[in-house]
Amino acid sequence: MANTRQGRYESRMICPVSHQRSLTVLALCLSLGACLEIPDLPQTYDPSDSATYPQLVPLAPLLAQAQNSGQNPSNVSGPTLGRAAALRARAVRLRGPVLSRAERARLAQNVSLR
Repeated sequence: MANTRQGRYESRMICPVSHQRSLTVLALCLSLGACLEIPDLPQTYDPSDSATYPQLVPLAPLLAQAQNSGQNPSNVSGPTLGRAAALRARAVRLRGPVLSRAERARLAQNVSLR
């Protein structure tokens, strides 16, 4: 039993342009992959050959050592305090408006919303 609708046969026979481009890109990628030189890799993985991991140590002795070192983190020097103050002042300046009132007025004159 033949289908008399010509549109059905045409949609099966003709490949849309987007599919042709996809097939072309796929063929190009596959042909470029054939040019790849695969390095010689060992067939097995031996964990003893890899780099050693650092040892995990308990945190309590490290904290005790830090507390017994005699250094108080609240005792900071003058240059550190000055740098912190400069960073705080910079943060305050950055919080302000980006454009001045005059710049905003000039932009408002030249920009029209449609």
